Amino acid sequence: MWLKGYDNCVNGSYVPNSLSTSNGVALCQHMIQYIDNNWYGGSNPVDVAGGIYKYLKTQGVNHFPTVESSSFALVFSCVSSFNKPYILLIQNHGKYGNHWVTGYGYNDTGSYSYAVVNDGWGSSGIQINLSYESQIIH
Repeated sequence: MWLKGYDNCVNGSYVPNSLSTSNGVALCQHMIQYIDNNWYGGSNPVDVAGGIYKYLKTQGVNHFPTVESSSFALVFSCVSSFNKPYILLIQNHGKYGNHWVTGYGYNDTGSYSYAVVNDGWGSSGIQINLSYESQIIH
């Protein structure tokens, strides 16, 4: 999802047509070879960012994703200042547990701040309270 978002908003070089499907399965399966899986079956932020970088080099794109601790300021700047998607690692969430999601918006109620994401399981427009967010890749 993140790669396709960059493909749409930057230059069209991030995802070739052969991997651009309506459900994203082809791209996800293709990315497995680039993102290391740890012995415990998950991936950490460095694995994800490094894997994306390795993949992008094969596409002729020189973009190294940045990994940082998540904050509302970073979510806000990705969306408002740069109009680009972001990847969030959420932890200990009641529904999603420890899970990667692709963000494309935000909502600040004054009391709580939320990232607006696609959950990777087919649902978009999901609001995740920033208290569950651990890392952001942008």
